[in-house]
Amino acid sequence: MLEGEIELFIDGETVMAPPGTCATVPQNTPHAFANPSSEPAKMLIMFCPEISRRQYFEGLSELTKEGRQPSREAIQALARQFDQYPAP
Repeated sequence: MLEGEIELFIDGETVMAPPGTCATVPQNTPHAFANPSSEPAKMLIMFCPEISRRQYFEGLSELTKEGRQPSREAIQALARQFDQYPAP
């Protein structure tokens, strides 16, 4: 975590991640992250192996470009293209 604070959901557990936090998510483990505040947050994500995750985040960036608020359906359609699904 570089700036701000986010919630991390990893395998059913929720933790707050302030700046300096480093988390590892094992392969095939359910996980998600969210910024519950109105303050911006910045994080560095590394995928090993990459397996098209970069393309997913590029698509997400395009959907939210210039402050646009895409529909839930648009985000889910993008996620399905890259074998990603909403966290329960």
